[in-house]
Amino acid sequence: MTDLREAMSIVAELHKSHGVAQKGGKKYTMVVHRTEAFRKALGTDFGINTELLTDDGVRVVIKATITDKEGRIIGSGHAEEIRGEGHFNKGDKRNINTTSAIENAETSAIGRCLSSLGISGGEYASANEMDAVGRKLKVIENKQPINNPKDATDRLNELHQKKKQDEERQSKFLELSNLIDGITQLKDLKNFYLKREESLKADSELCTKIIEKCSERKMEIIEKDRFIVNMNSGVREYNG
Repeated sequence: MTDLREAMSIVAELHKSHGVAQKGGKKYTMVVHRTEAFRKALGTDFGINTELLTDDGVRVVIKATITDKEGRIIGSGHAEEIRGEGHFNKGDKRNINTTSAIENAETSAIGRCLSSLGISGGEYASANEMDAVGRKLKVIENKQPINNPKDATDRLNELHQKKKQDEERQSKFLELSNLIDGITQLKDLKNFYLKREESLKADSELCTKIIEKCSERKMEIIEKDRFIVNMNSGVREYNG
């Protein structure tokens, strides 16, 4: 495949000029540059296809394949990402997997697929892919394995239900929090909580947050009352 060798040659040059330094001083040629070299040398004669194998709310697994004119698979690669995981704390928006785990895994899978044809980025693993192995294993070990599609559907339904409950809880908290902020007397604050105590016990997380909010408001009222007393005392002493 003369054209394929041309693509390998182009990437070899790009590796020198556009290689991104990785840990240990090694360089990595990004997937976007390798894909451009692939298309420049091979045009549209070869296809790059991706398939979502797993997306259970925790793990995302993508398979990429390269096919020739006859539709034969001549290269393949897989990649896995964990939703929300990255170099920052889990769920941090700076982690690409918080919002774009599928896209990230797809890019890595294509990178490994190209590498299987010799269009390598310098290392067979995609950038940061092997560096993330430790954190991926840690997350997976703490999750129940998914054995069939029904399990995956059930897990997704559970996650969607939990998300809905969290959103409803936050909405209720904001509603009650606004009411608490409008209370100016300690006796009214106490009555406010006692009136809702039984219903709040049905949701321990919401109950805890409301108790904390009431405690904060209690201290604010006490401080305000103390300030007023001190102000009044100062006025009386001045007039006297």
